[in-house]
Amino acid sequence: MTTKHRTRFWLYMATAMILANALPASAIDEATALAASAPDAVAAATIMAGAEENLPHGESAQPVRRYRSEVERVWFETEGGTAARGARAKVVAMSMGMEDVDSAARALVAEGGTPDEALANAKLAARLAPNLPIARAGLARELWRQGSYGEAAEQAVAGVGAIFRNFEAAAWLFGSLLVMIAVVLTVAPLVFIVSVAVSVYARASHDLGDLFTKAMPSFSRAALLGALLLIPLALGEGIMGLMLALFGLAFLYGDARHRIALTLAVVLLVVGLYPVAYTASTVLIALDSDPVAAATLAVVQGVESERDIALLEEASETEFLAEHILAVRERRQGHVETAIERYAALVESHPRNAEVLTNYANLLFSNGDDKDAVEYYERSAALIDSPRLMFNLSQANARLFKIEEFEAALRSAQAIDADAVAELSRVGDAEFVADLAFPLTTLGTRLLTTARANRMSNVAIDGLMPGWLGARWMNLAGSFALIAIGAIMLRGRFDRASSCTRCGKRICGRCDGTVWNSETCNPCYHLFHRPETTDATLRVTRLSELQKRDSRLGHVMTIASLLVPGAAGLFARRPDLAFSGILFCGFAAVFLGWHDGIVPDPLAVGNAGALAFITAGSLSAIAYLVVVGRGLMIRRSL
Repeated sequence: MTTKHRTRFWLYMATAMILANALPASAIDEATALAASAPDAVAAATIMAGAEENLPHGESAQPVRRYRSEVERVWFETEGGTAARGARAKVVAMSMGMEDVDSAARALVAEGGTPDEALANAKLAARLAPNLPIARAGLARELWRQGSYGEAAEQAVAGVGAIFRNFEAAAWLFGSLLVMIAVVLTVAPLVFIVSVAVSVYARASHDLGDLFTKAMPSFSRAALLGALLLIPLALGEGIMGLMLALFGLAFLYGDARHRIALTLAVVLLVVGLYPVAYTASTVLIALDSDPVAAATLAVVQGVESERDIALLEEASETEFLAEHILAVRERRQGHVETAIERYAALVESHPRNAEVLTNYANLLFSNGDDKDAVEYYERSAALIDSPRLMFNLSQANARLFKIEEFEAALRSAQAIDADAVAELSRVGDAEFVADLAFPLTTLGTRLLTTARANRMSNVAIDGLMPGWLGARWMNLAGSFALIAIGAIMLRGRFDRASSCTRCGKRICGRCDGTVWNSETCNPCYHLFHRPETTDATLRVTRLSELQKRDSRLGHVMTIASLLVPGAAGLFARRPDLAFSGILFCGFAAVFLGWHDGIVPDPLAVGNAGALAFITAGSLSAIAYLVVVGRGLMIRRSL
């Protein structure tokens, strides 16, 4: 089941549960007919058809065929209000190794109702699925509407934290985040390289023209330099070839600070184009990269299709993963005998798998085979430390009247995680044991490994450098390094033109003859450093003109600094601030512009993901404004 189909399924699931709670049987039948016309509505129609209203009077619901799992059966059939149904469903879910009752929680979040009903449903959803970000976000929204701003903020933060505990939410977050980072690390260095190259372009074109004739017009010099810079592009190296030429120009004419900032920009560019972009593509295609693992995840989440089951049945002959999840599915559907058979085969083939041993022991305990259950619990306890496992062992020892062993096992469980044991103990049932959760870490590792082997081609690399530069990362990095070394070697071999910082006039030793330094032209040197050599009247007039120029340029630079990322740093002669400003502006733009993520939310994240990205974008925007302010302050002090 693809990510798109999984999202669509959850929409139908939530709709089905809401209708089952709120509508009579006739209305449910009509909704079923409508839902059945959609691509993935078979599951929704099955659930809706299993509502109590459709049963003949006195007939009890059965877990087979009518519901996807025992949890769904309990949710629909438990008498009483929503709270009672939710509490019972949570207990059954814990007994089957399910941390969250996702389907019920999603339905409750989407149900709405009056403000009080919506708040009650949101609170129940958060209890049913504490690791589901959309449930936490829904509770935060309802608390905010009720005016409980402190609690709403607490739940919003908890929703962001829950993203890291939910497999699909984490994949969505990291996939989107890595794409955003890759975009910024690719675009920001290129923008910075272009900015520095543009700032030195006039000086470089002047020097280039002098190699041919000092009489060459300025526009001809600029055109000649532009033609030379376009040679790599003409040779088929794409935009990156042009950037390589601009980098060499900027590195040759920039000062030490420029060279350091340019080097950092190139490093981040290579990192963004290769490891970050490839990791992003790996995460984004992970859920669809391995059909068996994807089908396994669908079963874990309770959204499997007939195709998924057929695939797992075929793979179970050779793959432990498929064999294991099919046993879990039988257990969750209430097929105890079939589950025992499957787990017995798993125990024989994998005698040191703690999840298999524990869950098999739970089935034996439920069947009354207490001694055998204790044996498998103890074998599992030798492999892992788990509060659930030790709690189960204490339950089995209690039923065998082994008081000392019961107390020892319970103490061990509390020493591992007292809160988890307290939650299990609150069930208050001597027959209650809890399965260990399916190992999603192993499943995630397999998905990422397969995705890494089958990852997509890098669209950015194909577009920016279709030639030799894009073949390997070493080609790109090595080319930048060679250009930098060549620029350093050329710096002392010819006189480079510069600009006067006071009047903007070009300073060139070949043209002017006498040059005092690279920042002050000859007239300004006499005007400011040797005023006795100048005419007083002309000096006053010249100072007035320069003051007007500074005022006019100051306004232009201030506006440009506020509107153009990086301009404030360049005007302040601080390329480090310029590059930082471009980076922060880029992060603010992508985080705020794509706050809903790069790919659709699989109905797991909700507003929690948007909150995370908006927060990151706001912090980036604040950092950008700080950099701009710092640049403006430095420029005014020059």
